[in-house]
Amino acid sequence: MPLEVNTWANKMLLNSYHHIWFCGLAASGKTTALKTISGLDLGVNFYNDSSEILDFIKLDTQEKFHVKPTPTSFILTSSKPVKYSIEQLIKKVSTNSGKNIIELSRGIDLEAVIDFTYKDFFSQLPENIKNESLIVYLHSSFEERISRNNKRSAPSENHTVFESFHCPQEAMKRFFSKDDFFDEINSVDLDALIIANTKSIDELKKKIISLFKEQ
Repeated sequence: MPLEVNTWANKMLLNSYHHIWFCGLAASGKTTALKTISGLDLGVNFYNDSSEILDFIKLDTQEKFHVKPTPTSFILTSSKPVKYSIEQLIKKVSTNSGKNIIELSRGIDLEAVIDFTYKDFFSQLPENIKNESLIVYLHSSFEERISRNNKRSAPSENHTVFESFHCPQEAMKRFFSKDDFFDEINSVDLDALIIANTKSIDELKKKIISLFKEQ
């Protein structure tokens, strides 16, 4: 059952979960959360799906699975890079002994071609990973997310998990205007925490710190 962040105040999440997935639509605050946690020096591993998708796109030199509306941006044309990214994340968190913080963007393709859904993500998660996972869902309005996205740059050549990059406006509207999180989360055996990211970036950081910093 999803809970609001106030319910979890002063609870060290890393004491309770091995894998913490920061999920949400594009530009909902996931990367800010990861950056904030990294500054606490907790000795955890950081991963995100964007880095895995970018690695896949670099190898897709014939553009079988994506198109480039501009020289520095791309739009997926197949679910293969999305599924690949989940497979890689599962492989990485399964093969290390540390605590893992994972960023994951989900949405619904309005043209029903690319599967970014939570339904698909949850179906790919092995039971042993589910049993040790918490889903942290960050929520912001579409207008807020568009504003943040417009301030972002294209991905750098040496993209890191702490780097946000601009999503083409077409992709924001087509893939990331809505998602199926609330439709799916109650049908799976996973703990979930909801964080409303509707105020300043400092307010979001305070919420994240309250969940991860020892009191």
